[in-house]
Amino acid sequence: MASFSSPHPPPPPLEDASSSSLGSNADLDLPHVNLVFIGPCSSGKSTMAGRLIVDSNAIDQRLFERIQQTAVEQGKPDRCYAWVLDKLQSERDRGGTMHVAFWRFASRRCRFTIVDAPGHADFAKDIVTAMSQADIAVLVVSADEQQELGADGSAQCREHTLLAYTLGLRQIVVCVSQMDECKFSEESFEEACRVVQRNLHLAGLKTHDVYFDVHFVPTSGLTGDNVLSRSESMPWYCGPTLVEALDDAVASHFKPERPLRVLLQEVMKIVGTGLVAVGRIATGSLRKGSVLEFAPGRLNCQVLAISKHHEELECAGSGDVVNMTVDIDGGLRAGMVGAMIEEDCPARECSSFVAQVIVLAAPKSGEITPDSVLWVQCHMAQVPCAFEDLVSRTDRCTGQVLEMKPSCLRPGDAAVVRLRPHAPLCVEAFADFPPLGRFSVVDQKITVAVGVV
Repeated sequence: MASFSSPHPPPPPLEDASSSSLGSNADLDLPHVNLVFIGPCSSGKSTMAGRLIVDSNAIDQRLFERIQQTAVEQGKPDRCYAWVLDKLQSERDRGGTMHVAFWRFASRRCRFTIVDAPGHADFAKDIVTAMSQADIAVLVVSADEQQELGADGSAQCREHTLLAYTLGLRQIVVCVSQMDECKFSEESFEEACRVVQRNLHLAGLKTHDVYFDVHFVPTSGLTGDNVLSRSESMPWYCGPTLVEALDDAVASHFKPERPLRVLLQEVMKIVGTGLVAVGRIATGSLRKGSVLEFAPGRLNCQVLAISKHHEELECAGSGDVVNMTVDIDGGLRAGMVGAMIEEDCPARECSSFVAQVIVLAAPKSGEITPDSVLWVQCHMAQVPCAFEDLVSRTDRCTGQVLEMKPSCLRPGDAAVVRLRPHAPLCVEAFADFPPLGRFSVVDQKITVAVGVV
């Protein structure tokens, strides 16, 4: 899926999304997933996401016309789709995303919340934040030879994909963008696919296997080819459009229902309302009137009201980010995990846990050794953890044990380790609850490692 001194803020209000013709009550019965756009800088992530929003009628047409006019006035007409999500003037001046942006849209088969992540390494925290909230990833790469990956782009592609995989994203759609720049050439598309497949192989990942499914779609965010409707400029391509590929990925993503887990992002006291907790439903479903137990701390409370996007709900499902009004005055905090008491499957605080980690970069000390203490971000919690035991170093491609009890871990190593939190922390086995079983390790704004419990 970074300095984690403070919890993630909740997603900002989804401006004008409520005016979408695809945001009607009928669509609330569709499954909901969070969709993260990742990839190297200047590959067209925000443009592709913006085109998807505009073509899906998920933005008020008058608002988009104002964005178009502003882009023309500033001499950047080709940035109008990117500016749907890049709202800050600093982002527009820089020409790239600097903060995570959210927006809703719906296809015929699913409701999506777009999570647009920065591509630059300076914003590693935001990249991991976005991936930690996502269910499916869209990896955007350019087909334009002038924008080909290069060494830095290839490294970003590998790191983003490996982060996504380790953070539990098993469905990835590779969006080969800017096809208009190469005159919709089939050769350019095939070469871009080969480059991505080579980078995935170097990262230790395979495409189209039972554990990791990757779809390739040639598109153009600027012209809209193969985004929502099939392109007439690419008669050689017979596969799905971007939206069709996303719908197929959603169908493969959903698994049998698991018990409820609510991940708290923020807790607020509102005059006249009481205590309101903002959280994401990671698994299961939440109903008004449910009695929840939160860990760490085993704090019980009843859910008096549920709201989402300023709409009152009787129930909410997996993937939804909701506001919950509860019947207690305090005690809740960001990073806690709620479970339904009647399901008899409580979330539990751990004293230590065993995890598979992949080291991406060296910490300030130079290497990870037994008793190294680094910050761990798991779901919405950030806690310092000690590497209590380096159990084994493994081949990250095959999982084969290369060394027992290694003295240290360096960038590129994969290992099984035992971590001991220095503060209360709730985690679950990745196989049982994926959102609670994936984490990242950080040291002074650098993502040092990622792992699964």
